[in-house]
Amino acid sequence: MKPIYYSKVIGSLLIFFAFAGNLISISAQEEANYITVNGKVKDKQSKKTVEYVTVSIPETNIATITNTDGEFTIKVNKNVRVKTVEFSSVGYYTQKIPIKEEDVQNVTIILTPLINTLQEVIVKGVNPHDLVKTAIGKIEKNTSA
Repeated sequence: MKPIYYSKVIGSLLIFFAFAGNLISISAQEEANYITVNGKVKDKQSKKTVEYVTVSIPETNIATITNTDGEFTIKVNKNVRVKTVEFSSVGYYTQKIPIKEEDVQNVTIILTPLINTLQEVIVKGVNPHDLVKTAIGKIEKNTSA
């Protein structure tokens, strides 16, 4: 009776390991179908890392953002035929880097600040009572058709 029991256990273990081996093989094949780009984004002037930068693949819906340390990782299926990765953030010029069909590791992206000077704005204070009185006076004009 014991030999039959051991043969069932050994048979079950062989089936289990064969199945597990297939899963590992499939996982490795899936990894080979992707291009991985990772690195860090920094400010050109301060040399500090820039957080929450959008990292995207143009003309697709594939994107991610940098973390609080300015680090990012983006994986793209090789079928997408990626040519560039785009980095954009409010207050910075958009930066694009070309890539080939291979992984890019530990790249440092330097974003240039976008400096906009605004014209002077003058804010005038108005008496609230006068403001309401003027608004009430315009009700008839605004509602007539």
